[in-house]
Amino acid sequence: MESPPTSLALKRSRLLPPANDGASTTRRPRPLLAAAVYDVADFSRVDVRLVDVSSGAVAARLDGLRGGRGAHLGAAGGLVCLVGAAAVRLLDPATGAATDIATAPGDTTPTAHGHGQRTPPPSHVFGHVPATGEYKLLRIHAAAAPGQSQSCEILTLVGEQPTRWRPAASPPAPVAVASYRNKAVARGVAHFLPSPPSLFQHGAAAECDAVASFDLAAEAWRPSLLRGPLSSSASGSGGRQVCRGHLSLAVLSGGLAMVHHDYYAGGCIDVWMLADVEKGTTWVRTHSLRLSSVLRGWDGQMVAAGDRESLAQPLAVMEDGRIALWVELKGLVRVFDPRTGVCTEVADMGRFSNVVGLCTAAIGNSG
Repeated sequence: MESPPTSLALKRSRLLPPANDGASTTRRPRPLLAAAVYDVADFSRVDVRLVDVSSGAVAARLDGLRGGRGAHLGAAGGLVCLVGAAAVRLLDPATGAATDIATAPGDTTPTAHGHGQRTPPPSHVFGHVPATGEYKLLRIHAAAAPGQSQSCEILTLVGEQPTRWRPAASPPAPVAVASYRNKAVARGVAHFLPSPPSLFQHGAAAECDAVASFDLAAEAWRPSLLRGPLSSSASGSGGRQVCRGHLSLAVLSGGLAMVHHDYYAGGCIDVWMLADVEKGTTWVRTHSLRLSSVLRGWDGQMVAAGDRESLAQPLAVMEDGRIALWVELKGLVRVFDPRTGVCTEVADMGRFSNVVGLCTAAIGNSG
């Protein structure tokens, strides 16, 4: 009997551990960057690398995946998720086990627009709920027309609930989901930046650093937006104009962080941590990195056109205080040490690569 159609060539994927030189190994959870590396000759083909962000060592590889229109890769907890048109595949990097989950369409899935228009593919957010151990997928559909809300669905992947998409409420304001920098899942809550240029909540203007939050356990949006650090802190924006494209979300030390690339007034990358997620009003600036300390082309020296690096997205803060960053459009992983001011390049994934997410997997380590 043939399997249901899917846009993913699942049989061609394989999980490959790093070469073992005979040294003894231990298995302990550690933060790993899941990065997608695309085939220049065939962008439907993608390999996933699981990289130790502290050293740049490749802990495992998932090669030969093929994604069609609307395919999605995600990483959370200890798993990597691959979403296709009719199936979801969960991969455990620690064991190499792969589970294919057939999914039935939900009752609220939007139909195609008329007049031959193609419905934009939905966006997906993969998250782990620590309290229950469940993994869930939140699917957000594009608004059918300007001014209309985004419809949402939720799917439980590890748990007792059936694998059918269930309707979820629309967000309190339109949210941006296309880029990994616009969303982050921290402690079972998915957070999103507002989608420009709407930035509206029930008819009232919302700040560009506001955050919409979806509780994966309760499967509900929080009714109001969180105020961001720049609009809620007297020392935040300082009255200057803030560009929405210079803001991003991240998960650092398990908590929600907002990152602001201040190219004009400060020449730095400010990192703000949300200290009180329930009240949503207390942000603490934990890091302020000079652009010139982590990105090339900001030290006053002349650089060739197109060589000036523009964005370094924080990936993780290590126990010794070092910060791992992803250099956008270059596919580079750098580690900055605030104590010494030294920035070290530890991995080069290539220009045709992207961040999938971070996962914690107990993959064999040397020593």
